[in-house]
Amino acid sequence: MIEALETAKHYFDLSNKSDFDGIGKLFTETTTYSSQTTGMYGRDDILAMQRVFHGKFVSLHWKVNSAEEVK
Repeated sequence: MIEALETAKHYFDLSNKSDFDGIGKLFTETTTYSSQTTGMYGRDDILAMQRVFHGKFVSLHWKVNSAEEVK
């Protein structure tokens, strides 16, 4: 099993490349994203939102300075 912090790092690496196929492979059929203002989204909707967001920029780069897993 891949550790949560390794998965998070991998997610940001894929996001920095706008690799939506790779990001999609991290999701399961039951993956959801919940927003207090706009509701709950499933896997395909999450990827669609990310494509729109990434499309607004020439390039994106997230740098994570620290992370901590809370159990």
